[in-house]
Amino acid sequence: MANGLEALEGMEYPGRMIILGRNMAGDNIVVYGLSGRSPPSKARRIAKSGDERRVFTVPTDPEELKKGNPALLIYDAINLVDRRSGRVIASNGAQTPYINEVMNRHKKKHNGKLMPIQGVLPAVFFKPHYTEGIDVTSFEPDRLHTPRVTGLMEGEYAVLSIIKEDTNGTRAREYHEVSLSPGQGRLIATYDGPNPPEPASPQAFQGSPRDVYFGRATSSRTIANQAYEALGEFAVATACMNVRTGEVAVKNLHR
Repeated sequence: MANGLEALEGMEYPGRMIILGRNMAGDNIVVYGLSGRSPPSKARRIAKSGDERRVFTVPTDPEELKKGNPALLIYDAINLVDRRSGRVIASNGAQTPYINEVMNRHKKKHNGKLMPIQGVLPAVFFKPHYTEGIDVTSFEPDRLHTPRVTGLMEGEYAVLSIIKEDTNGTRAREYHEVSLSPGQGRLIATYDGPNPPEPASPQAFQGSPRDVYFGRATSSRTIANQAYEALGEFAVATACMNVRTGEVAVKNLHR
């Protein structure tokens, strides 16, 4: 078993996952993970910007990636949007820049005051918004109608959300406000874990974010490696950002 990550390790195919939490030193950390079944999904790796404020996906095989939808596969996965407050966004799609845009509009309108994180995601996802022809406030327009997962963290609190297809084909939005404690994290993923044979679709993530534990691990490298191991046979990439120190570690299937 992976150290404290049994909730992730028990999910045969979680798709994309986000963990928001704190290491044992009390530093806020963000973990993002990619797992993939199709060749286009696997034709990616995670990279980081020179200032280590952005973590994003990049293609490893551009021709293979084109067989999927690059607009759904290439995006900012983690973005430290305000270093002073430690506010950070994590997501599995193009919603990240739109969330930042909405927060910046509020900040400008309110003389530099940040929008409380509890209200950000409901405000962002309230009505449709299109980026590259994709509504980033809905589930993804692929064959599986992949859920859209997002996390926002600042200080002792975080919000995790999932937007997925309802039984009548419309979007269902869920928001989970969580508090953060040293050595613990909260996990959300696009899928709930079972990996049915094609052409059946994996079940969307159900219920509240799952508890995970980091034990005595404090380094981003150790946590990224543990998360990669926990993703199992479909692992493609993981990244861990320490929000206080700015340290970002990445583990990739492809170099």
